[in-house]
Amino acid sequence: MEIVGIDWGRKKHYCYLLHQGKKLVLKNKEEDFAKLLKIKEAVYVIEDGNNRIVDYLLTY
Repeated sequence: MEIVGIDWGRKKHYCYLLHQGKKLVLKNKEEDFAKLLKIKEAVYVIEDGNNRIVDYLLTY
């Protein structure tokens, strides 16, 4: 299972994949958020729950 830390911002989000040792930079668009759905099993650690990326992930 991957652990994904998300540091969100107004224009882009920095997503750190702990086990893979990778960093994704996502624009604040659903097309970019969809990249997170490619991770089969993940725990998301998010700085604040009041943002679009959280709303997007909760719909899936």
